[in-house]
Amino acid sequence: MSDSPASNDALVTHLCAIMPDLCDFAIAFFRLFVLDSASLPLSDTELAMEIKEEILPISFYTILAIPQVYELASAHTGLVDCFTRVWVLVGTEQQPRLITGRYLELLLNILERSGPKSPASNEFRDAVDQLPCALITACILQRVISDLHATPIDVHSVHSIKQNFFMLLQCCTSVEVYYPCFASHRAAKWCCIIMKQLMSRKHVLPSGYEQTVTQAVDVTLMLLRIVFLGGRSVMAEAIEHGFIECVFRCQPLLDHQESTSSTRRPLGPVFAELIDLLNGFTMHRQVLREAHKALKKVLSRNLEDDIEKEGPLWNAWERFRDVVDERWQAKADYIEAGPKDWCDNKPCQAFASSQRRLKQCGCSVTYYCSRICQRDAWRAGHKEECEARQKSIKEGSPVPTTQRDIQFFFAMAEGDYNFHSDEINRRTNEFLRARRTTTVLPYPVVIQFNYTVVPRKVTITTADEVPKEGNWEEIVSKGRMNVGRLVYLTVPDKAKPFQVFGIVDEPR
Repeated sequence: MSDSPASNDALVTHLCAIMPDLCDFAIAFFRLFVLDSASLPLSDTELAMEIKEEILPISFYTILAIPQVYELASAHTGLVDCFTRVWVLVGTEQQPRLITGRYLELLLNILERSGPKSPASNEFRDAVDQLPCALITACILQRVISDLHATPIDVHSVHSIKQNFFMLLQCCTSVEVYYPCFASHRAAKWCCIIMKQLMSRKHVLPSGYEQTVTQAVDVTLMLLRIVFLGGRSVMAEAIEHGFIECVFRCQPLLDHQESTSSTRRPLGPVFAELIDLLNGFTMHRQVLREAHKALKKVLSRNLEDDIEKEGPLWNAWERFRDVVDERWQAKADYIEAGPKDWCDNKPCQAFASSQRRLKQCGCSVTYYCSRICQRDAWRAGHKEECEARQKSIKEGSPVPTTQRDIQFFFAMAEGDYNFHSDEINRRTNEFLRARRTTTVLPYPVVIQFNYTVVPRKVTITTADEVPKEGNWEEIVSKGRMNVGRLVYLTVPDKAKPFQVFGIVDEPR
């Protein structure tokens, strides 16, 4: 731009005139030399590399600073789609951070100015939705981890972290669209790694980094909330890779938020919400197993001392700790009462014991006592079933609930009844007194345990108030013979809560 207004106006007019052709050229070039696998050998030429890495991204970034040109470019159909695909592709290649950053800057420039409901933003979301999950996660999450591993980390790294987390935020705006992109390919593990790195580097980063860390953790928690829609297997993965430990490590951020009167949403209640979500899912054995390991680690390292002993986060932690202790004891009682689990290799079918532990297969349904049994079952026909089930789970289908899982749910409910029998019996007696008549109740009493809320909710009702499904009549007849206590369980699961009607033993 020159000092002459007339010359500037003429230049802007000329740029506006050629902008449609420039956009068409960029789209054609990217589709031919970058996105089309059949033409990839041509993209190795020196001229094509220079156009891809320097000329196009730098030129567009420069001219988009002119408002009139920006309006034309952002409205040009297909341009944002192409930039998005190239950014993801370049981000997953072994390209220098500078080249990836150019396309990231270009996209951010368009998205930040266009608004969430603009054609450009819609085109960006459509492009992300159509790209493979692996490319999306690799491009964003692995780039963040790469920046956090930089030594020494500098202002440029902090700027790159901010940009990548902004793109995460863009991709978290629509849960329905972006859940498949982030729930696959171990995104829960990466989120926990990111939070660990954020907290471990906070004392050696440029000044003022606390705000960036807070924003980054906030976006990571938002992403985890989406990933947790994947249900028990994803939650177990998050706990396995240190989510509970991350909660305690982030206490300095909570203190920083309070001391600076930050206008951003408080992180404490967000952590508390996620812990309560994990709390309900400890009804599932794999989540309970990882939660118990995490609890032992927290207590052995005295990490509880690092957290404020009041507020929503501490309350959620206390609930989580107490529930894990109770359910772990209930699991021990369940195992001690006799063999309940068995090897799914039909010629074997050995029962589990303290000396013989069963390993879960990749399909999350079958269990085997040894690699030999797993191999034999695989050869006997489980291979096709296992591969199909793993594929459907990766594509978003819920992990099926098996009879083994249902047995475990009832074992947890029985433990719950044992630990809180005084409270439950008192509420049962109040229920009976309120409905006392001259005749006996036509249906036996049922204790409803709702584990989808925290703390779990107990409701006393009668058998005619629960769905008459499956073997309802058989269970009710056992209840009339005082074989045990009738219970109706509502257990959190991926798509919708799992509900089951059954019977548990009276408290010992």
